[in-house]
Amino acid sequence: MNEIIKNGLNFLNTTNTQLKTPEFGSFSVHEGKRCVQFCSTDTFGQANIENVQNFKFILIFSLLDYYIDLKLLPNRYSSFRKKYLNLNTSSEDKLILQQVYRVAKIIRNCLVHNPSALTFSDDGLSVNYSHMGTNFSLELSNSGLNLFYKIIYLFLSETYGKNEYFLALIRSMYKDLLIGISKLEDDFEGNIPPLNTESLCIAYTSRDIFSNPDIEINTDNLTIKNAPNNQTNFDIIFDYKSKKFRVPAEALSSEHSIPVTELEAKWISQNEEEN
Repeated sequence: MNEIIKNGLNFLNTTNTQLKTPEFGSFSVHEGKRCVQFCSTDTFGQANIENVQNFKFILIFSLLDYYIDLKLLPNRYSSFRKKYLNLNTSSEDKLILQQVYRVAKIIRNCLVHNPSALTFSDDGLSVNYSHMGTNFSLELSNSGLNLFYKIIYLFLSETYGKNEYFLALIRSMYKDLLIGISKLEDDFEGNIPPLNTESLCIAYTSRDIFSNPDIEINTDNLTIKNAPNNQTNFDIIFDYKSKKFRVPAEALSSEHSIPVTELEAKWISQNEEEN
C-alpha cells in the first residue's frame, strides 16, 4: 500500500469514526449446535472528527483523489470532471468507484464554491447550489453517507484485494448507497446507474468466521458438511492445493456446496491480512 494512503487510513482508524466493514465474529459447530466463540470490533481512538463533518469529508476525499491519480489516472487530469470522464468503467468495481467519485465531486465542489449550500444533519447530507449556470444538488441519507465513506475505505485499504469476495461486498454496499440517494443533479446526464441484479451480493454489516467447518472435497464439489441451516452471513476460510480460500456462505448452494471450478476461479484469497 502507498505510504501516504496507509498513513491517512491509520489516522482515520485513530478517530471515533467507523469505516471498516464488515465487523467480524466467530462461531463453531459442535454436535450440531452453534457456539459463539467471540465477537470482535475495533476499538476507536479518541480523536473526534464526527463533529467536524467538513474536515472528515475533505480528508477522505483527498485520499480518494490521490488514490485515483496514483493508481488509475497516471496522466494527472487537471479537473475533477476530466478525471470522472476518464475513469475506466469496464468492470463493476470500476463503475462503482467512478460513481462514488461523482458523488464526492458534488460535495467537494460545493464546499469550495458555495459552502453555505452544504448541510450535514442527523438525517444525512444536503447540497443545493448553482455554479456557472449549472445546478448541483444532492440528498444523501445518513446511512447512505456512512456507506459512501465505507466504500471509499474498502477501495483504499485493499483489504480483500479485488477478488470476488471484494466485489460481492462492494455490490451490496453500492446498491444500498443508491437507496440512500433521493436526489442527484450535476453537470452529467442521467442518474447513477444500477448494477446487474443477478450479481452475487453478501451481507456487509457483520459477518462470522466459521472456525471448524467439516469440509469434504471430491472431484467436482466442495461441501461444508456441518454448516448451519439458519445463517448465511458467515465465511469459510481454508487451504486447498497450497492456496488460501475465503468463501461466503451466500455463494454456497442449499446443500452447502460449491463447484470446485467456481471455487478456484473466484474465491482464492488475495490478502493474507484478511480476518
